[in-house]
Order: sequence, then structure tokens, then C-alpha cells
Amino acid sequence: PFDSLVANTSSATDWRSGDNSFVMKLAGRFNTHCTVVLSSTAGGDASLSLIANGEQIENAIVETTIEAAGTQTLVLDIPVSVIRSAGSDSYLQWQVNVSAASKIENAFADIQGIR
Repeated sequence: PFDSLVANTSSATDWRSGDNSFVMKLAGRFNTHCTVVLSSTAGGDASLSLIANGEQIENAIVETTIEAAGTQTLVLDIPVSVIRSAGSDSYLQWQVNVSAASKIENAFADIQGIR
């Protein structure tokens, strides 16, 4: 678990604490970036992916193998388009999958509008 979680939002985004996602309140193009530092005591596989509205975005995944007693950094930079539609707001999340012997040491995520 992290010691602290900070979410700064703007008029284009909002933080949804129930599922740790960013709500996209405005249509447009956005650059998304996430860096995750992982460690493992026994080694194993790990992946980082970007999820939109509960579904993984195609080709928005990086995978690696962490060596025993090692660390690995995963970086995912993906531009996304948010399209205005009727109904609920769109939301973005980053998903990290690791083996039981691995843990997240640190993570940083950023969403910036392209003007």
C-alpha cells in the first residue's frame, strides 16, 4: 500500500475515489503517462495497462519479467481521444498486474490535454 495518494484535477478531469479512476469531463485529445516502479523478492511477470470505461485499450500495455530480488520500471505513454456522448462520464484507470512475490514501490500518473 502507498503511504499517500495525491490527485490533482482540473476542469477536464475529476477524481473518483471509489475505484481510483480519473473521470474525463471534457471531450478532446489527451496525453496519458504512467510510470510504475515494481520490486520482487522471488521474481515474476508484471504488466501495466490503460483501462477506459472498464475495458483495456488495445495495444495500451507494457509487460516485463522482474528478476528475483530485483526492481523494474514500467512506463506507458498513450494518447487518447475522449468523445462526447449521452450517458455517464468516461473514466480512465491504470492497471498493474504482478505476481504474488512482487509489489508496487512507487507510481506516478499524468493526464494532459492537447490544445
